[in-house]
Amino acid sequence: MGIYIFSVNGDQVRINGLPSNNIQSIAVLKNKIYAGLGEPEKEGFLIAYDLNKNNFELLASSRRIEKISPFDDLSQPVQFQSLTADPGRNQIIFACLSHSHDPVEGLWAIDINNNKMRQLTQFDFPSVWASPINDDTIIFSSSFEIFSYDISKGEADLLNSYASPLAQNKKNFKTSRSCSYRAIAPHILLDGWLWSADYFGRISPDGKSQEVFYFHNGTELFLPREFIQVAEIGNKKYVIAVDQRQIWIFKMDNH
Repeated sequence: MGIYIFSVNGDQVRINGLPSNNIQSIAVLKNKIYAGLGEPEKEGFLIAYDLNKNNFELLASSRRIEKISPFDDLSQPVQFQSLTADPGRNQIIFACLSHSHDPVEGLWAIDINNNKMRQLTQFDFPSVWASPINDDTIIFSSSFEIFSYDISKGEADLLNSYASPLAQNKKNFKTSRSCSYRAIAPHILLDGWLWSADYFGRISPDGKSQEVFYFHNGTELFLPREFIQVAEIGNKKYVIAVDQRQIWIFKMDNH
């Protein structure tokens, strides 16, 4: 456990002195490693490690009595999940989860120029997966719900709520589609369609239908839980999907 840095020639360095070696999430931006650390429900830390200076700054700590960040000195530690780099805005976006339903729960951004933090939207959502930023949008997913956040518009959109009623406590969310399909990460949004790895397929923009693509790699159903992404090749868009054995490339007819 911990954070290791590997050079291209095979050398490795372990970052020592961290407040915890239990890593919740990690992102890299402008020669710094940003990481959420700590054992869930027991401790929570947010650090920025400078790769040039080989030291780290403690941005937030559940053990810090002085309230320097919104996450210090809370009744119960929070978890820092799904850290995502936003280089165009010089910020790190992350999801904060509190098991005590503290108002700090939600989506946050850190300005890497001054380490100031601001809450983008509030929710109690255990984010276990986050997509890279694509067209100013991030997709977040838990075991039951999927939502997107448009950074430029500041809008959250509840996309799917599987095996659970559509959440009523997400007051800051719009709901473009009221649907409840099996749809497990990774995900992409393409022309309003929500693609998922399991079942491998896509949900229509209005949420009224789900197309499932049944491919078999011998005896097993193709479930690209390793990777799904949109790629542009010769001004045309393709969906690339990868499992542990195969790579599929799908050309979109309208592209």
